[in-house]
Amino acid sequence: MTQTVRQSAINEPPKEPFSIAPGSWGRGTFMQSTIVKRSVAIGGHRTSVSLEDAFWKGLREIARRWRITPSELIEEIKANRKKGTNLSSAIRLFVLEVYQDQIAPPEKSKSGPIGDGRRMANIDRRR
Repeated sequence: MTQTVRQSAINEPPKEPFSIAPGSWGRGTFMQSTIVKRSVAIGGHRTSVSLEDAFWKGLREIARRWRITPSELIEEIKANRKKGTNLSSAIRLFVLEVYQDQIAPPEKSKSGPIGDGRRMANIDRRR
């Protein structure tokens, strides 16, 4: 079960942390997360985005490592998302993809490595 918690700033830590409850995920437990709604500025306009806490944390960490603000990163995700994908889903998929790329083995061909595992080449990383 999820709850919606409203918070006004993207950089604020959530008020309620994840909780582990008995269930069937992993070693007999699954995670219940709180959906947090935050207001963000995209292209000079304020909009609200609802994401689970883990995705907000991941998004902030990616932005920090790329030396951009979370709002700038969200703006890039919005500009590069597939047509018809809502923004919250696009952010979740982006964060998941970045973390999957970190654990994926490098791709190889007969001539050697052909990539660094990053599929989001269209996102400006401004490092």
